[in-house]
Amino acid sequence: MTLALGHRSVAETQQCIDAREFAEWRAFNQIYPIGLDRADYHAALIAWITALAHSGKGRKPRFEVFMPEFGGPKKESRPVPKPEEMEAQFMEVAKAHPGMFIFKQKGDS
Repeated sequence: MTLALGHRSVAETQQCIDAREFAEWRAFNQIYPIGLDRADYHAALIAWITALAHSGKGRKPRFEVFMPEFGGPKKESRPVPKPEEMEAQFMEVAKAHPGMFIFKQKGDS
């Protein structure tokens, strides 16, 4: 988690954040894994959202197409959200950070 928080060492992390903040980051990590543990999932999510943005009408790609399978199907500790759920989560983030994302209007190319 130290690297994911942008620190070079555990000692540096301990100097920068207190135990309470570390506990909050651990709780956040339980809900939304950060770091390299789920880099495949995060990369697939970005690729899927990009493909959605550039897909034509009626040609929406499935998220599963972008998820790699290493040595067969994975057994997830928690279910992978459906594409509609991920889109809703993305829209929540976008609404919470106005101006960070540019959305095309329907009919724009």
